[in-house]
Amino acid sequence: MRILVTNDDGIREPGLIALAGELTRAGHEVHVLGPARERSGSSAGFATVVDHARIPIEPVVLDGLPGITARAIDAPPALAVKAACAGALDWTPELVVSGINPGFNTGRMVLHSGTVGAALTAVSHDVPGLAVSTARADADGFATAAVLAAWLVELAEAESLPPIALNLNVPALPLAELDGISAASFSDTSVSDVGFVLEGDAFVVHRWQNQPPFTPGTDAAHLHAGWATLSAVSPPWASAGPVDALADALCKRWIDTVRS
Repeated sequence: MRILVTNDDGIREPGLIALAGELTRAGHEVHVLGPARERSGSSAGFATVVDHARIPIEPVVLDGLPGITARAIDAPPALAVKAACAGALDWTPELVVSGINPGFNTGRMVLHSGTVGAALTAVSHDVPGLAVSTARADADGFATAAVLAAWLVELAEAESLPPIALNLNVPALPLAELDGISAASFSDTSVSDVGFVLEGDAFVVHRWQNQPPFTPGTDAAHLHAGWATLSAVSPPWASAGPVDALADALCKRWIDTVRS
């Protein structure tokens, strides 16, 4: 499968490299088109829609990813996805995978996530999208999330996944230490949150982690209990798709792997 890998933290971040590497090892044709600098919180924004604006793009060599075509773009990930899906390059993706974000994308905060925004932009071109996040910048979290993402891509390809956006959140744990994998609804309280305080002539950004209890059955509650979660974040014109079946199949694959 021809896959575009992007993120919102910057093209050289370890989460993107772990994800692109795992998808390449799984046999996919991987292209990387990621922001040249951090674009967290950009949602599905383009940063500019000025007619004839020039947006720099340049080839980069990523450590540990020999042979992968990688380009950095001075724009949010949604613009990178829009350009690739619309045919601005010499290839178009069959799937967009965004991440791995160091920090869960849960609850209502998914509206603002550049990681999720990239997957939603893919869906606007009838291309499936997958956003992948873990708890923090952690080697175990990146490794486990990358493996689950590659398995999910395999399962989705076998099931001919419709053009929906999936949101995969994975605790920062070794694969065998997860408590399970589940489909989940969105919590009204996100795990990671952000607020603003007016100080003089500026808003000061404050980020924090909300603490349990979380609403049972939601992404935040499952993640707090050590489960990875899968949710659909599709726009109103797209089907929610077989998310429950995909989550069940992904969990079975995990059980078969860690118990073998």
